[in-house]
Amino acid sequence: MTRQVVRVAFYALGGALGLAAGYFFFKVLWHILLKTSSERKREVLAFLFLILTILIFVSLISYSPLDYPKTVTGGAVSSLGGVFGALTAHWLFRVLGYFAYMVPLSLLVWTANRMRGWDMEVLGKRTILSVVVVVLLALLISIVPPPVKTEAFRFAGELGGFLADLFLKVFGKVGAYVVGCGLMVAVLSSEQKVRNSINWIIGPLKRRRIKIRYPTVAKPKRANKKKQKSTQVDLPQEVVETRPQVSEERKAVPEPVSTLTGELADDEYQEEFLSILAEPPPVAPAETKEDLRRNSERVEKKLLDYGIGGRVVHVAAGPVITRYEFEPAAGVKVSRVAGLADDLALAMKAERIRIVAPIPGKAAIGIEIPNKRKVDVYLRDVLGSDHYRASKSRLTIALGKDIAGESIVSDVARMPHLLIAGATGSGKSVAINSMVASILYGASPSEVRFLMIDPKRLELPVYNGVPHQITPVLTEPKKSLDQLKEVIIWMDMRYREFATVGVRDIEGYNNKMPKKKPYIVIIVDELADLMITAPTEIEETLTRLAQMSRAVGIHLILATQRPSVDVITGLIKANFPARIAFQVASKTDSRTILDMNGAEKLLGRGDMLFLPPGKGEPVRIHGAYISTQEAKRIARLWSRKHLATMLARFFPKDKVSEVIRIVMEEDVVDSIVDRRTPGRREALLSLAQKLASEKLMDEEEAFSTFYGMEYYPKLDEKAQSEQESKRSYLSGDGELDELFENAKNLVVRHKIASVSLLQRRLRIGYARAGRLIDQLERQGIVGPYSGSKAREVLVSEERQIQL
Repeated sequence: MTRQVVRVAFYALGGALGLAAGYFFFKVLWHILLKTSSERKREVLAFLFLILTILIFVSLISYSPLDYPKTVTGGAVSSLGGVFGALTAHWLFRVLGYFAYMVPLSLLVWTANRMRGWDMEVLGKRTILSVVVVVLLALLISIVPPPVKTEAFRFAGELGGFLADLFLKVFGKVGAYVVGCGLMVAVLSSEQKVRNSINWIIGPLKRRRIKIRYPTVAKPKRANKKKQKSTQVDLPQEVVETRPQVSEERKAVPEPVSTLTGELADDEYQEEFLSILAEPPPVAPAETKEDLRRNSERVEKKLLDYGIGGRVVHVAAGPVITRYEFEPAAGVKVSRVAGLADDLALAMKAERIRIVAPIPGKAAIGIEIPNKRKVDVYLRDVLGSDHYRASKSRLTIALGKDIAGESIVSDVARMPHLLIAGATGSGKSVAINSMVASILYGASPSEVRFLMIDPKRLELPVYNGVPHQITPVLTEPKKSLDQLKEVIIWMDMRYREFATVGVRDIEGYNNKMPKKKPYIVIIVDELADLMITAPTEIEETLTRLAQMSRAVGIHLILATQRPSVDVITGLIKANFPARIAFQVASKTDSRTILDMNGAEKLLGRGDMLFLPPGKGEPVRIHGAYISTQEAKRIARLWSRKHLATMLARFFPKDKVSEVIRIVMEEDVVDSIVDRRTPGRREALLSLAQKLASEKLMDEEEAFSTFYGMEYYPKLDEKAQSEQESKRSYLSGDGELDELFENAKNLVVRHKIASVSLLQRRLRIGYARAGRLIDQLERQGIVGPYSGSKAREVLVSEERQIQL
C-alpha cells in the first residue's frame, strides 16, 4: 500500500510539473513571442493545441504495451507518435486507463472554445473542473464491480484504482458511493446555490439558463417607387420601442407629400437623403455570451460577499451598456443593493454602474454595466426601423437605441414640449441635429416649419438654407425674444381662426380645411444665454407658449448646458413634461432636470435618460449619431431642391441646374438667405458676375434677383401680422413713429428698404421695423411689396434734400 501511495504521488507530482511547465511555456509564447493582434494570437495558439491533440490521439490509438520497454533499451517502437507517443500513451493509460481518451477530447474542446473568444481565466477554470470530474468518474467506475485490480486499473487506471481502494477502506462500499457522488455534485454545483444542488440530487438536472437578448441591426430600406400597402401601427403615446426585424417589405419613408413649392419629398430625394447618412458597419456583439455569463457570476458573487443573495435572471445586451436583471433573495431590501453601485463598479472594473431599483413592472433590480467594447448607434439605422417608417406623424424624431439595442422614436406632437440638459460634450447638439434631420427626412415645408435660436452661433446656423425655416437662425438674444413674442401673436391668430372654423386643434383644422396649417417647432440650443439677457420676460414668454401652443401646433425644444435652477426654473419645468438628461456633473443637476438621481451615472457621448410625459421612470437611450458634415449636406440638399423651384420662375428649365451648380460652388446660400450675413453684397456681386460670364443671366438682373429674393415661404400668420401692422401703422393721434425720419434717411441712403436693415441699424424689434416699412410705403418713400424682390426706393437722395 505504501509503495502504491508513493507511486501515485510520484505520478501526481510529475503530472503537476508537466502541467505547470506547459502553462508557463504557452504563457511566455502568448505574451512575449507573439506580439501581434489578439485574433492572431488566438489562431496561433489554437493551431499549436490542435497539433498536440492530433499527436496525442494518434499515440493512444496506436499504443502497444511492448513499446515502453523499447523506449528504455532504444529499440524500434510501433507507435505512430514515435518515442514521444509511446511514452505519452503508456503513462496516460497507466494513470487514467481508458479515460486517457478524454485528454485529446478535452484539448479539442479547449481549442474550439479558445477560437470562439473565451477568456483564458474562464478556460482555466473549466479545465480544472474537467480534470476533477474525470478523476471522480474514474473513482466511481473503479468502485463497481468489486475491484479486481488488473481489470479496474486497466479500465480506470492506477489513479482510479488507488482512490477506489482508499474510499472502500475508509467509507465502505455504500459510503464510498455516497461520498463519491456527493463530491461529484459539489463540483458540478460549486457556483450554484445549495438548493440547486439538492434539486440536482433528487430530480433531473435543472440548469439555470440566463436569458440573453442581443440587438439586431436593421438596414434602412430605400423607398420603392412602386406603391406598397403598409400596415398601420398604433404608436404608444410616450415612446416607441421597435424591433427592426419585420416580416413584410414596407416603404422606407412616408408617402411623398406636396410642399409649398412642389413635390420635394419624392423617392429620389429620400434615396439621396439616406445616401448622405453614414451606414453602420457590420460589427459583432459588444459582449459574447460567455462574457455575459461570466459577468453575471461576478455580480452574484460580489453581492453575496455583502450578504445579498439572489441570481441574475435576465441579461439585455445593448450597444453601449448591458443590463443584468438581478432577482434578490427573500428578505433582501432593495435599498441595500442600490447603495452598492460604486462597489460593483470596482469589482467589475467598470467606468460607472447605474442601478435601477427596482425595474418598473418587474420583480428584479437592474444593474447597468458599460460594455468593454462599445458599438456606435447611427441615425441611418434608427431611420430604417419599423416604427419610424410606420409613424404617421411628421414630427417623429429618432432618439437612438435602448439598453437592449432596440430603436427608440418618439412624437414631438405628443410630448408636446421637450427640455434637454447636460454637461458640455455630453451629446446635446448631436441629439438636436438628429431630431432636426429626422423631421427633415419625412416632412416638407408645408407640413413643418422651424424657428431656430442659437445664441452660441455654432450648431444651428448650418440649417439656414433649409426652406422649412421661418427666418434665418436667430443668434441675438434681444431679437430672439422679439421673435418669440411674435409667435405668441401667431398663436392667438390661430386660436381665433380655429374658433371661426369650429375646431379645437390643428389636427381637426387640417382634416376639415383644404389648406393645411404647418406645425411650428421652436428650437433653442442654449436657454441660459437667453435667460441672462431678460430672465423674467423669457420665462413669461416661454411659459405662455408652453401652456397654450400645443393645440395650435406649436412645439418647443429647449436645450441648455447649465441645468441650474436659475435657468430651468420651476415654472418652465412644470410646462415641459418630456425631458432628456445627458451626463451631468452632480446629483443636484440630475434632480434639477429629472427630479431624481441617475444622470450623473451616464457615460457621455450621447448616453441619455429620456423621461416621457406621464412616466415616473426614465428610459436609458444611446443617442443616434449624425456628424456636422452630414447635417451640412442635408441642408445643401434641401437648398438645391428649393432653389430649383424658385429659380424656375426666372430661368429656362435647362439653365436652372447650371445656376444652382454655380450658387453651390460660390457657397453663397447664406448670403441669399440671410440679409445680415457679413459681406453679403460683395458675395452676391461675385455670383452675378459669374452668372454673367457663363452667359446665364445679365449681371444687374442676377444681382437684383438674388439680393432681393424672399427665400423662405411666408407663413400665413406672418403675412397676416404684417397686414395688420400696415393697417395700424399710425398711432391714435395720427403721428408717425418717432424713428420715421431715421428710417427714411436710412433706406434712401442705402437704396434698400428691408425690415432686417431697420432692425439692425435702428436696434428695434421686427414688429416695429415692419410698421416703419409700412409707413414709408404710405408716405411714398418705398414701393409696395413685390414678392421675392426687394421693395423699390422711390425717392433719391437729392430729392430728399429738396423735400
